[in-house]
Amino acid sequence: MNTFEKPTETDRHPSQPSAQPITPIKIILPVLILAGAAMLGYFIINSKPEPEKKTPPKREFAVEVISVQPQSVRLSVTSQGTVRPRVQTKLTAEVAGRVELVSSNFREGGFIRQGEALIQIDPVDYEAAVANAQANLAQAKFNLAQEQALAEQATSDWKDLGRGDASDLALRKPQLEQAEAMITSAEAALKRAQHNLKRTTLLAPYDGRVVEQSVDVGQFAGANSALGMIYATDVVEVFLPLSDAELARLDLPSDLDQEEIDGPKAVISATFGGRDYTWQGHVVRTGATFDQRSRMLDAVVEIENPLAKDSEQPGRPALKPGMYVRAKIEGRLVPDSYVVPRSALQAGDTILIAQPDNTLTQRPVMVTQANTDTVVISKGLSPGERVITSPVEYVVEGMELKVIEP
Repeated sequence: MNTFEKPTETDRHPSQPSAQPITPIKIILPVLILAGAAMLGYFIINSKPEPEKKTPPKREFAVEVISVQPQSVRLSVTSQGTVRPRVQTKLTAEVAGRVELVSSNFREGGFIRQGEALIQIDPVDYEAAVANAQANLAQAKFNLAQEQALAEQATSDWKDLGRGDASDLALRKPQLEQAEAMITSAEAALKRAQHNLKRTTLLAPYDGRVVEQSVDVGQFAGANSALGMIYATDVVEVFLPLSDAELARLDLPSDLDQEEIDGPKAVISATFGGRDYTWQGHVVRTGATFDQRSRMLDAVVEIENPLAKDSEQPGRPALKPGMYVRAKIEGRLVPDSYVVPRSALQAGDTILIAQPDNTLTQRPVMVTQANTDTVVISKGLSPGERVITSPVEYVVEGMELKVIEP
């Protein structure tokens, strides 16, 4: 028989470890460890050597400059215009008749010589008129001689009668005066007939070229009808429009259009066949009025011998009316001026200057003339100053510069 024993309290609850007391060392030790680590880290950080402080280099902007000196500058004016003939003539018939002959040179583009017969109108009627006038003059002379004889006879007869003073009619003085007047009239009629006969032949009034031919052989030309157009080839002109400012640069006498004097020189240029050619001329006058729309005044340049060849310019064409040309007119001489590259001119007509201490300053100037590559300055610069010619992106007054001189 098994014996069952009643479990005791100890069997129902197993034994637990007994609690140990917390000592101060257990609390302080972790704190000391953390504090030591912090101090060690602080010491390590602060024990690093400080980096050497360096002063940053000064920033200098590199610029190119030129030293300027005053000089006397000849100004100039450029313009464009069209060549025109100085003398152009519209030929008209002075007498009526059928055209019998036209010169082979009287064709569009033809060259003609002074005194050359260009057109011949049938002269038969005018030759007959001359013959008739000559006959009338001969008859008038005969009548005068007859009257003179009668007047002498009347004077002699009256003296023989011895009746005192005779009247003019008795002495045939009125008849004599009439006969003399008929002579004068007949001579005038003959002169007119001869002149009309001469007009049947149209002669070239000067050396020139034919612009237009309006009549040919077999056509009837009425009096005052158009026969053609010609122009003289000894001189041509170019009308160049100029503004007030451009006129001020030229040395134009106020009476230039009234006297035969040479004005400013001018170089005329034109492009032909891909090459540029030049001609020499001078201003002879200015226009009478300003253009109402453009407010410009024409300067007239005259070029002599426009057809002449030039050994220094082989292939140079004739300067013909209608050609578009460029012109550069010599202007007045301006003393104490400065010439600088166009690149030196800033917006608002200002110039950048490199001062003696190599700092920048910007200064307004007076521009007398701006060319393609250069600028002429009359005020705002002093001798020996250094003008900046290279681009400066940001302009700061007083900024330091690294000056590069040529």
